[in-house]
Amino acid sequence: MRKNWTAFKSLHKQNQIFRIVNLVVMGALCLTCVALAFYYGFVYDPNNRIVPAICIALLALVPLVIEMIFGRRFNNVVFLSIEIYLIFAGLIGSVLNVYYLVSWYDIVIHILMGYLVAMCGIFVISRLGNYKKMNVVLVAFFCLCFSLAIEVLWEIFEWGADNLFNQTMQGEKLPGVNQPLVGDTMLDLVCNTTGAAIFFFHFLIGKFSKKSLGINFIEKQLTKEEALMIVDQQEQIKEQSNEPKTEQIDELKQIEKVEEMPQEFEENKVIEAKSTVKKSQKVKRASSSVAKPKQTKSKTKTAEK
Repeated sequence: MRKNWTAFKSLHKQNQIFRIVNLVVMGALCLTCVALAFYYGFVYDPNNRIVPAICIALLALVPLVIEMIFGRRFNNVVFLSIEIYLIFAGLIGSVLNVYYLVSWYDIVIHILMGYLVAMCGIFVISRLGNYKKMNVVLVAFFCLCFSLAIEVLWEIFEWGADNLFNQTMQGEKLPGVNQPLVGDTMLDLVCNTTGAAIFFFHFLIGKFSKKSLGINFIEKQLTKEEALMIVDQQEQIKEQSNEPKTEQIDELKQIEKVEEMPQEFEENKVIEAKSTVKKSQKVKRASSSVAKPKQTKSKTKTAEK
């Protein structure tokens, strides 16, 4: 299950700290929502907020569940973006009922959601191909469409929760019709589109102008972990193929030894040849030195005669 899982020790210190912060935020959000669900279960609550509390607690675990299913770590920025949105939109807005206390809070949350989801579109499209070679305008357009698609799914989720669990996420239901006005859903779509459009123009201005306006930092944060995963995959491949590689290394060493043997033999032969030459020279010198006195003796004998 964790073939592409990047070990915690192999992450950079910044990513390790970021990872710990994400897990702490996720745990705190889950525990808070579960505690509020128990509280609303034992205390009379006319707004029926126990269901949103349970839903937000489960949604907070989605990044960790996705990591377990696909066997790879979630991007830290995307992880934290999901948790931040669930805190402001789910915990503060729905569970603590701030949507009904502050009229403009829902508008701000949906604009924030549109921007954050569009930003996370860089994370998605960078996994689909070589991000550096992609057209900048197409990347921005993909992020815009990705944000709109997620907003549509969120509105479907709100509609399903209202009908299945008798909630009021899309507004108060009209008597007789038992359905809320469409105006709340349309306002949410417009606000989300506004947030996505803000990121669309922010991205294009940052890429085509001399000033990055934070776009380069966002790209690095949303794309750099892929390189770490590739490095980790290569290390895992090396670890898995350690045994055959060691055998190959041993074979290569043996081949090198075999190849070195003739050289050693040739060197030994040269040394032996040199030694034999030296011995023969010594023998010749010795024989010449012995032959010279014999000749002198023979000469003296002839002189005496």
